Amino acid sequence: MLKKILFVSLLILLTFSVKSYASPYSVNECFDHISAQAFKTARSWGIRAVDNHPKSFYAHLCLGEADNYLGFYKPALYDFKRAIPLASDKNRLMLVYNWIGLTFNSVGDEKDALMYDFRSLKLARELNNTSGESDDISNIAAIYKNEGKYQKALLYDKKSLALKQTKKGKALSYNNIAMDYSDMNNYTEAIKYETKSLNLDESIGDYYGTAEDYLNLGSLNTFDKNYASAKKEILKGLSMEKKIGNKNWIGVGYDYLGRLYRNKGNNKKAYVYYEKSYKMFKISGDTPSAQHCLFMINKIKNNIQYQIKNKIINACFNDLIKHNYKLGLIAGKRAVNNYPKSFEANLCYGRAYDGLKNYALAIKEFKKAVPFAVSMNRQQIIYNWIGGDYARIKNYKDGLLYLKKSLMLAKKIHNINGEIDDLSFIKMIYYNEKNYKKDIYYSKQYASLLKDKKSLSNEYDTIGVLYFDTENYPKSIDYDKKAFIINSGIKNYAGASIDILNAGYSYIKLKKYIEAKKYIVNGMSLAKKLGNKKDANYMAYGYQNFGSLYKHLKNYKEALYYYTKAYNLYTGIKDVSDAKYCLSMIDKIKNKTKNK
Repeated sequence: MLKKILFVSLLILLTFSVKSYASPYSVNECFDHISAQAFKTARSWGIRAVDNHPKSFYAHLCLGEADNYLGFYKPALYDFKRAIPLASDKNRLMLVYNWIGLTFNSVGDEKDALMYDFRSLKLARELNNTSGESDDISNIAAIYKNEGKYQKALLYDKKSLALKQTKKGKALSYNNIAMDYSDMNNYTEAIKYETKSLNLDESIGDYYGTAEDYLNLGSLNTFDKNYASAKKEILKGLSMEKKIGNKNWIGVGYDYLGRLYRNKGNNKKAYVYYEKSYKMFKISGDTPSAQHCLFMINKIKNNIQYQIKNKIINACFNDLIKHNYKLGLIAGKRAVNNYPKSFEANLCYGRAYDGLKNYALAIKEFKKAVPFAVSMNRQQIIYNWIGGDYARIKNYKDGLLYLKKSLMLAKKIHNINGEIDDLSFIKMIYYNEKNYKKDIYYSKQYASLLKDKKSLSNEYDTIGVLYFDTENYPKSIDYDKKAFIINSGIKNYAGASIDILNAGYSYIKLKKYIEAKKYIVNGMSLAKKLGNKKDANYMAYGYQNFGSLYKHLKNYKEALYYYTKAYNLYTGIKDVSDAKYCLSMIDKIKNKTKNK
């Protein structure tokens, strides 16, 4: 939008003022003051000329020009249109069409601007007016520019430049070319041509054009991140425009300062200047530019409020990252008090309670976040937290309700990590309820999502154990073998050892004792490869399985021998639970043989 203002406001096709010495005194004074760039005084004489000579073409034309230079576009259009029926020849008609096209351009009405520009072009060709033709070619360039065809616009603007006969005309073409390069993000060339325009306007004493050039140059330097130069040039141009009194270009100057400070990250100053710009554009009747400034004002306002909000809420999340849950609770409470309808605030407050293991209060806060979870992603997250904390307090019914909701959403939005998190809780609940069939069902889903080989082998091992608990020993062996293949491939001998030993134990349950012995021996052999204290645990488990094997074979002497070895190893590594189990088996065997 800003580049367009730059271009359109400077796309003056016929900028000369027509003065007839046969005209009334007030009309001549109006044109004289326009030539002197005293536009406020020119406007006063223009009003007097129209009042005294309502049927004078030049009276209406001059008043329109004065209004246009001062940025009063609506009155200017009214003045120019009243001049149309008073134009007694093609030259006059071409001139007024030209001004109307320019003014429509200034207020962003491209459709009507082009209609009058083409009328002017037709008359220029009929009159063999080279200057008019040059300016009309610039108009064609403007059409391509508005269509985003910047290379074509540049080509036509350079053709227009070649036909220019005055320094002022060349200055305008240089400006247009600068804007073409700017639209193509070639700021080096854009600054080069804008500087040429400035130098020419200063050399001919065109105060009005010079003011616009300084503003344009400052804008280009802002885009090129030359902020010191940009600020100096914009302030100089703005100061000049204030002396001229052109409300629209004063608005442009404030607009450019707004962009400058916004690019530098100073939103407070940017806000002030966009507000000033908005007021100027409202006065001048430049609705598109006013709307742009209002958009920027609201954007900055929302951004400032968003930054404040983020700062307060992020303070809570930052404490959680540091595991400082007490501080997180304080920050979370502040966030919720300031933004009670914020999903993030309620989520963070709940997570602080969760970190402190106060799951009941965590659930309470999480539920407050539910109405503000407007996206499926947020709904999935909050249902997961609620379901997970219900699971932690062993309210499995409500836990499953929320976790399954979360799982359904995670699948819909293809959130694999969310699915994994939900399934891990669901599996845990069914395991704790001893519902092994459901546990197996969800464990298989869980395994299908895992990419990490070690994690996958662990899950296969878990499924194997679940099948063992349901006395489906063949399936248990299948999953132990799957886990073994993965662990062997990644040289995880500890995992491979436990997989083979588990399979051996399942073979004992199937009374396939030869297979059982083979697997137990291989498992213990793998355990020895660990080369550290870890092998004691796996060796103990192997001895324990040998004890079970010989017990089933009713070779109580060997069974007692291996259970004792297992017991001693478990005791040495302080595995109280397994040591206790082996001791109980030793006592049973002793009692059994004693009774015999």
